[in-house]
Amino acid sequence: GGDEDSGLLAELIDLFLQDAPSHVRAMTHALETDDLSVLERAAHTLKSSSANLGARGLSALCLEIEHKARKRDASG
Repeated sequence: GGDEDSGLLAELIDLFLQDAPSHVRAMTHALETDDLSVLERAAHTLKSSSANLGARGLSALCLEIEHKARKRDASG
């Protein structure tokens, strides 16, 4: 946000911290119920939002989960 909106990053982090747990819960539930379509969507969303904040490790992990879910592979 630069000098004009110095609170933008803090706001983005707050939104991420509010939303991320629900995506993780959705992923967990999707694995428990073998709903790989929901798993793929939740992983994709968390991948994108974590990448936007520079959380590269989390984003890479979510990408791997997303790809496995797309291939209908629930292993790992």
